[in-house]
Amino acid sequence: MGRAGFEVDSPLPELDPEADSEGVDVGYYSLFGLPSSVRMMATRGGKLGVASLSPNEGSSTSTVKDRDNTAQSLFCARNCSEAFYVGSSEGSKTSSSHTLSENTRMDRRTFFKLCELVKSIGGLEPTKHMGVEEMVAIFLHILAHDVKNRIIKRQFMRSGETISRQFTHVLLAVLRCPTVLFKRPEPVPENSTDKRWKWFKNCLGALDGTHIKVNPLLADKARYRTRKGDIATNVLGVCSQDGQFIYVLPGWEGSAADSRVLRDTISRNNGLRVPKGYYYLCDAGYMNGEGFLTPYRWQRYHLSEWRHRAQPTTSYEFFNMKHSSARNVIERCFGMLKGRWAIVRSKSYYPVKTQVRIITACCLLHNHIIREMAFDPLEDREVDNAHVEEEMASNDLITHVESSNAWPLRRDDMAQQMWNTWRSRG
Repeated sequence: MGRAGFEVDSPLPELDPEADSEGVDVGYYSLFGLPSSVRMMATRGGKLGVASLSPNEGSSTSTVKDRDNTAQSLFCARNCSEAFYVGSSEGSKTSSSHTLSENTRMDRRTFFKLCELVKSIGGLEPTKHMGVEEMVAIFLHILAHDVKNRIIKRQFMRSGETISRQFTHVLLAVLRCPTVLFKRPEPVPENSTDKRWKWFKNCLGALDGTHIKVNPLLADKARYRTRKGDIATNVLGVCSQDGQFIYVLPGWEGSAADSRVLRDTISRNNGLRVPKGYYYLCDAGYMNGEGFLTPYRWQRYHLSEWRHRAQPTTSYEFFNMKHSSARNVIERCFGMLKGRWAIVRSKSYYPVKTQVRIITACCLLHNHIIREMAFDPLEDREVDNAHVEEEMASNDLITHVESSNAWPLRRDDMAQQMWNTWRSRG
């Protein structure tokens, strides 16, 4: 059965050529691998009327049959809110799925699950002439390819005002889903066998900052200028061991130091929560304080320094090597985020307030894609993590970052224990 309750291989309903109709866009269907030359005509009631390929009067029988087959396939896309183009062959299905993935960065199942999410939790509702699936497709296409309004409106055959309004509606709907889309932190268990994380018991993940270009007011540009000369916002990202975002704070000026952004994050009412006894891995740009474990300075650290089978000679070097290997997950996370969504790679033409929301939405969608396309469903994870959340909630929270003698000593003990374990196995 198809998602809308009809047999995929069953005969499609006949179209009414006499239906009262009005022009409907074709851009939505081109996202799903349908020919952009097709012009659709839909009734005001939302059901597909007649599809025309502008044939000549002397069209052959085969051409008319192909036109009718295409029109009936489009009927599945338009008339069923839970399904779109169903090709007549495996080759067409594969091509359609590839086109959808290229334009929205999601496969069919992930795309429709997102549509259900923004409807049920985000409160997104269809309009008289546009369904939720088309709204989400427009939104994802803009994020994935960073296309301007005047370009996207031609592709979807919609007015610029409609594109702008629906983009904002979907953006706000996605931002209403943080409790579902943000990853809940999980500490590394004592019996972990992960070669990167087994050395860091009770670690919740890694954090770092990255710069994303923005378009501030002229009077504010000096504050957003980074040390490299770019006009950007400093985005703090916190991710789990499997590369999903736990917390994101965009909006700080590019001139702000990473440590300053972190101090602001943990002092906010809705900021990052770090229970005592747990910690995140950070680079040397942050303070080595309770809840935030940094590497040793003046020691080899970056993964490139450990190539060509170089071996650590001290406990400090071994600690830095394992720290770099595990903390690199946040670097990969940022790389995947910018590689997937072109809108966060280049200079933005949106206001800073809108761009900050877009960055957060891209991180939420990043998590959704990882869960639905590469990892177990979210429902299974929620059940498995219930006991962990109760234990973490019972602990006091770290509300400020400061240097202390206890935390460096703990790092020294951890480094020595890791070194002894490694040497005993060698």
